[in-house]
Amino acid sequence: MPLNRTAPQFILPSLVLTLPRPRIFTLKQVNLHLQSIKKLSSYTSSKMSGTRVHRVTMFKLPNQEDQQKLLAAYEQLAKTQSKDGKPYILSLCAGAAAPDARSQGYTIVAKSEFASEADMKYYDEECQAHGELKKTAHGLTLADKPLTVYFSGSPQLSV
Repeated sequence: MPLNRTAPQFILPSLVLTLPRPRIFTLKQVNLHLQSIKKLSSYTSSKMSGTRVHRVTMFKLPNQEDQQKLLAAYEQLAKTQSKDGKPYILSLCAGAAAPDARSQGYTIVAKSEFASEADMKYYDEECQAHGELKKTAHGLTLADKPLTVYFSGSPQLSV
């Protein structure tokens, strides 16, 4: 039975219930289960809760070379982002928009997830890695200002 890592409340007895049913456990089974418990207990409460801040930023970059530069800047951001010496962005994904009329000229899309609005505010105002990305973006031939929207929510469906 897989463990639900996004459960709002993590209760040790529920982990015990996930152990296999035989009366005698091998040392390997017990150690693997204890490792799972330790890993899950390292999650902060904001990471354990289902609500996250989801942010989507879209860019209109007609030049293919500029698109690649921006995507490279996002890759660098993913490697260097930190707050208090630790990574704080829960999820980051950037890529080229599909060539579709619904894209309305937007060519690059980035989606990020934060544990809180405070983390997103830090990202906007203080994060050095994000500052470098913004410098890169300002040096490119943007057809329009980037469009950024965000919302708080829990997954409605997670497969």
